[in-house]
Amino acid sequence: MSENRKTNLCIAGAFLLLCAVSLYRKLSIAYLPGDQVRPFVVYSVYMLLMSGWLYSLQSRITQKSMTMYLRLECYVMMFWLTVRMFQEAFLYENVHSMRITGYFIGFPLLLSTLFGMYAAFGLSRGEQYRISKKWYLLLIPDLMLLLLMLTNEYHHFVFRILPGEGENLYFHANVGIILILILATMLIVFRMLIIYQRTHQIKGKRHIKLLPLLIGIGMPLEVLPYFVNGFVARHELIELTAKLYFLEVMSWECCILLGLVPVNTQYGMVFKRSTAGMRIIDDNGETIIKSDRAKSFDHELFLRLKEEKMVADESGTEMYLYPLHSGSLVYQKDVSALYSTISELKTITKELEEEGTLIQRELRTRSEEAAVVAQNQIYDRLSSEVGSQLSLMEELIDEADDDSRESVLKKLTLIGTYVKRRCNLRLIEQENGTIDMNELYLSLNDIVRCLGRTGVSAELIWEPSTAYTSEYCIRVFDSVEEEIEKAAFRLSSMVIRIGEKAEIHICGEGGEVAHEVRKSKD
Repeated sequence: MSENRKTNLCIAGAFLLLCAVSLYRKLSIAYLPGDQVRPFVVYSVYMLLMSGWLYSLQSRITQKSMTMYLRLECYVMMFWLTVRMFQEAFLYENVHSMRITGYFIGFPLLLSTLFGMYAAFGLSRGEQYRISKKWYLLLIPDLMLLLLMLTNEYHHFVFRILPGEGENLYFHANVGIILILILATMLIVFRMLIIYQRTHQIKGKRHIKLLPLLIGIGMPLEVLPYFVNGFVARHELIELTAKLYFLEVMSWECCILLGLVPVNTQYGMVFKRSTAGMRIIDDNGETIIKSDRAKSFDHELFLRLKEEKMVADESGTEMYLYPLHSGSLVYQKDVSALYSTISELKTITKELEEEGTLIQRELRTRSEEAAVVAQNQIYDRLSSEVGSQLSLMEELIDEADDDSRESVLKKLTLIGTYVKRRCNLRLIEQENGTIDMNELYLSLNDIVRCLGRTGVSAELIWEPSTAYTSEYCIRVFDSVEEEIEKAAFRLSSMVIRIGEKAEIHICGEGGEVAHEVRKSKD
């Protein structure tokens, strides 16, 4: 069933119910004047109809400002209905109380018309529309005239008292009521102009677009006979208040029918046909509305969602619960493709880890092989650089006899010290990229001590002003060995001076020799 058809059926049902209760009221007044339940029955039906319309406004209209003004208008109407009920049930025989409470009709006359005009500003506007604050200035004359009406017994500015007339329920018009009716009529007319402007902008049949205007015009026409007769009703099936309220409701329902009011009447169908799996539930977990794609939902799942906010099943569907103002939204996500991707990633990760382990082992093996190769290269280089000294040591060992054993041992000690220290300097250079001057000092000092043990007067003067390069350090150390070998190990003294440059002074059988180590090999 379409929403428009539902609305038309509701209006027809409300009209028939209104006619029925009005007929009951009329017959009860005529034939059962002592019927004490009549005011309560009539009031209950009126309030049922007004409450239904109020709920309908809150559930359909999506523009907050229009909903607020229509609710205020509805509350004012319900207030006057309550006053009427008290009048008929408890105050009917008290003329003074009836007259005083009768002034409360100013509330619907002034406030309902003003709130209705405020609501009209939102016609054909977006959901976030707000009226200009300058229009709230109309509250000032509205409230002033309402105050004058409520205090009429003190000044009779609104309703006058005829000379010699006692207190009665006839309200004779004075200047005040004319001003009130003019203001109320102006508000209604201005509201009709707004509706006419909005309906003129939409497409549709002309007689349908005129419905809100005709109903709006009908409201002041209904009031005119009562104004002429001093607001005393003589013959009526539906009382004035009920008629005016029904016309007001019909005016707004026509605006909704024409599409001038932003409503959510189609949201249910949109929600149902949505491609997303979701449902709205109440506080007890009962489904209010759901889409066609929403999965099954039970109370156990509701309790889990309420506690955990998210529940996932084995099929790869995650269900989430989001609290709303009244109830909750349950929506689902299909993450099966994501789960499949994660599974594939885990498999690939495991394969990569295995391949990585193999690669690490291969790299470790290659690194070890490279280290062995590099180590062999270093040993080959060291062997080639001190090869002559190693050969010399072999020759000395082969030529040694009992008489020359001591002399050969001293020579082997010197050569062995040189080989050890020189290889050590090369290894330090290989590891650090450079040779520290302290290492050169320790190496030279070791040679000097070795010379001293062989009976040679040796001295190391260490006064370096600058650091030597690695090759120059090696060159200095090699020069010491070369000089010793040139002297055929027959030295009487040796002085090694390390300053800005390296100098070697030796004294042997051939006399004194001074040698400066040049940097030709740096």
